[in-house]
Amino acid sequence: MRRHPRHAVDLPVECNRINSPISYAGRAINASEGGVMVYLFEKVEIGQHLKMMILIGSGSALDTIDMIAQVVWVDIGSSRLWRSIE
Repeated sequence: MRRHPRHAVDLPVECNRINSPISYAGRAINASEGGVMVYLFEKVEIGQHLKMMILIGSGSALDTIDMIAQVVWVDIGSSRLWRSIE
């Protein structure tokens, strides 16, 4: 049983490794008070820290959530790379 309930979302994510100017895109697919599950197109390692920006809204109402996150698990299956970041 989870400490915090997960909620389905579909939000664009931009992230990069700490101390790297190169960013890459992904999608947040669910989120809770304790973390977020992100579909990334870039391979990451467990324990790695990432700077992340989740984009919310659109147009003039666009807002962001900026964070430093740590990869806590990685699941590679059916040619999709799913990463859970807390």
